[in-house]
Amino acid sequence: MGDLSVKSIIEDYKKAVKELSQDPNPGKKAIVVYGGYMGKTFQTHSALNEIDHDEYYLDVSFPYNKVRKDWIHNIIKSSRLNNPVIILDSYWFSYQTCKKEIPEFNELIDSIPSGKFGFTLSETFSFYNNDSKEKKETLPPCSFIEIKSNLIFLIGYSTPDDLISIMPSFNFNFEGKQLLSYIRENIETIFPECDNLSINDRLEMVDLLNEALEIGVYKELDFKWIQDAFWERKIFEQRKKEDQTKEDFLKDFARHLKSIKNGRIS
Repeated sequence: MGDLSVKSIIEDYKKAVKELSQDPNPGKKAIVVYGGYMGKTFQTHSALNEIDHDEYYLDVSFPYNKVRKDWIHNIIKSSRLNNPVIILDSYWFSYQTCKKEIPEFNELIDSIPSGKFGFTLSETFSFYNNDSKEKKETLPPCSFIEIKSNLIFLIGYSTPDDLISIMPSFNFNFEGKQLLSYIRENIETIFPECDNLSINDRLEMVDLLNEALEIGVYKELDFKWIQDAFWERKIFEQRKKEDQTKEDFLKDFARHLKSIKNGRIS
């Protein structure tokens, strides 16, 4: 991580996301962010929301069963929207699985240094080009699928050396203490969904997590566990009775932490 702070790495990444999504001539740039459960999706959404481009973060609308077919369908469908960015989140299609099972994925990566993004279909590919499933389109073998969007790769639990070597990269593999410091610095804006928590409530959660980390509750404190803790406090505040206090939450949360340490919650 060197001398770079969590905040500077995240802010540099968000700046890059904004630049790619506002590019007037897309289809020539790509970036990669990697690290397991360290807020990649959260920060990508945050960057896009800040410039009112959140619609560019497209969720895969179907559970994928045939990885290659569904990945190709998803990329073709996304490319035809003519958005300035396409976000390839390994939450939906595992980076390692794509490398092993989808030659088109590897060809797409190989195409990035050339400045013309895309891949060639090795066989006939048929798909419905709208949600009504009334217009089926068939593309013949050797069809080149050109992608005129910039690409943002989100990679979890892998170090994508092949991507790092050809595009700007952002390492989100933060240590627990680093991540807690970042949360504390941004306590007023982190987890906007927890709008029923006061600033003091949020700071208390950071302190609790810091203590839990020091006594070995968490093997690795990542963004998932921090979000989990804040959600526990949010739910308590929503459901608490008139006679319940912070001490009641602390008792509940202590039991929650015990279950995490014992491996009953993972």
